[in-house]
Amino acid sequence: MCGISAIASKDDLKIDPSVITAMTDMVQHRGPDASGYFFDEGLAIGHRRLSIIDLDERSNQPMKGPDGLVISYNGELYNYMELRSQLEVHGYEFQTSSDTEVVLMAYHYWGADCLPLFNGMWAFIIYDPQNRQLFASRDRFGIKPLYYARLGHTVSFASEIKQFTVLPQWRAQANHSMVVDYFYYSMTDHTEATLFKDVFSLPGGHSLVLDLNSHEWTIDSWYRVTDHIRPFVGTRDEAMTRYHDLLLDAVSLRLRADVKVGSSLSGGLDSSSIVAMIHLLLQSVSGQPANQEVVTACYQDERYDERQFSRVVAKALGIQSHEVYPDVRSMFDELDRMVFAFDEPFGSLSGFSSWSVFKRARQENLVVMLDGQGPDELLGGYLTSFYPLLAQEFSHCNYRQWWRDIHAAHDVHGLSKFRLMSVSIMQALMPDRFKSMIQRARLQTKYSWISDQYIRDHFQDRQLSLIFSDNLSSFLQHLFVTSSIPKILRTLDRESMAASVESRVPFLDHRLVEHSLSLPSRLCIDQGVTKRILRDVMTSYLPEVVTQRMDKMGYVTPEDQWFKTHHNRVRSLILDGLPSIFNRGQVDQFLVTMQDGFDRTDHRVWQLLNFCRWADLYHVQFD
Repeated sequence: MCGISAIASKDDLKIDPSVITAMTDMVQHRGPDASGYFFDEGLAIGHRRLSIIDLDERSNQPMKGPDGLVISYNGELYNYMELRSQLEVHGYEFQTSSDTEVVLMAYHYWGADCLPLFNGMWAFIIYDPQNRQLFASRDRFGIKPLYYARLGHTVSFASEIKQFTVLPQWRAQANHSMVVDYFYYSMTDHTEATLFKDVFSLPGGHSLVLDLNSHEWTIDSWYRVTDHIRPFVGTRDEAMTRYHDLLLDAVSLRLRADVKVGSSLSGGLDSSSIVAMIHLLLQSVSGQPANQEVVTACYQDERYDERQFSRVVAKALGIQSHEVYPDVRSMFDELDRMVFAFDEPFGSLSGFSSWSVFKRARQENLVVMLDGQGPDELLGGYLTSFYPLLAQEFSHCNYRQWWRDIHAAHDVHGLSKFRLMSVSIMQALMPDRFKSMIQRARLQTKYSWISDQYIRDHFQDRQLSLIFSDNLSSFLQHLFVTSSIPKILRTLDRESMAASVESRVPFLDHRLVEHSLSLPSRLCIDQGVTKRILRDVMTSYLPEVVTQRMDKMGYVTPEDQWFKTHHNRVRSLILDGLPSIFNRGQVDQFLVTMQDGFDRTDHRVWQLLNFCRWADLYHVQFD
């Protein structure tokens, strides 16, 4: 896992080497093991390396290949061994055992058509001197980041937005419509735009070609998950068998590394499933009890603690467990470092738990960590998934099943029957324009401390609220493609890389994603039970207390308690750095009200704190 940077100057103007060096060194945490640079007329490429596969210095980057090709690459190609064998048949000879060289040779042989052959996570740029082009690519789902910006007479690429701040032409200006989306919809990373004006993220599944003569670029989509979703045809047992086999193979591929590999274990079904699959694979290879290490975030307050589950899993599988105890003092100590590391504001303080997990992982020399993100979005793990499922049944006049599922959701999760009925009927019958009007009125009340003029100038009726979806399949696709997974992946990338740790996500293997999104609703939610297929598959591998666990925490932090007990400090941090887009008096009144009425599901105080610290640290201008 690495950090990449590039500057292309118009008219072949000379690039100051100190600038690309500073830009690359801004992400030293992404690659503490080595650095390297490449220069040509009007072009500079930088790279920071975190050595994972082939630790030899011959695999350092930028790496040169046939016909003068040069690559700067961030990611892992999990099926590199198989592709290397194919390329050797075509006459290619390799100087390293790295996946980087396989990517470079694959591009040389297949061109852009190599991308669908890759199973992995990546962001890379390849310089083609013969055609005077830069080719940039990002993996299917955007697991690894890649940003680009036109600043003055240059086009620059980076792994993290903070790298642009060292460029002479940089000026941090807020992207106002994205600011409104962040507050009103709790949405980030849902478009190619960022919260910084004129800075863009190359979308997952896209490639960019920059002509170094004209300085014009074209962006093409090479993968859309919706093009690969076909209703599953087969029995329940066949669907489960395929899910099991795909998950096992996805985990197996992600264990390929020349460094120590561990896992994040929260105690929930998803992370426990990954740990169980690793245990199965390691035991099948050695025939001995698997020597596996995990890291778990724990809290003294049992309302936020999952030790009772993680310890059951660790004991059942004979795993070595490292427990870390994040606290409010360390949170405040690391607040600015974390906000700066994430580049843009993020939705809740739950990220501090995993931030602490990765920090501990590095201390234990766990350079690669497997994580369980994905099943909630792919298999209906969030309780909000019940509303589109019920709306779907009601709109299809399947009233008997609708009524049964309302009772099941109430019995299993304690959800209000009245709310389940009323919301699902509204979603099924109400025209979208009325849903949007209701949503906007609710948001204007909830965020009344944002300037009315600012909202009038920059509000865009994006209809991003998923509570109004009337179909489970489209709801899950929207969660995965637009609203949930993209922002989760940014936080996962930044919190892991800040600790110089590579995070791998087996549930986001594209084969498993396509299979999951093709499943019928009953294999996602059945009789009030969410993620049904995953629970059924894991019954043979995990204790029942985990497979049948219905509460959902997901590395939650005591955000509400911390802010309540340290109210004055939070209030001071917010008000001292409050941008002009807010009504100061109303913000202060809101904070006073929240002091006695914190709701653990209400993240507005964190949104404000995060946003104000971000604006201050990046010197963001709002004019």
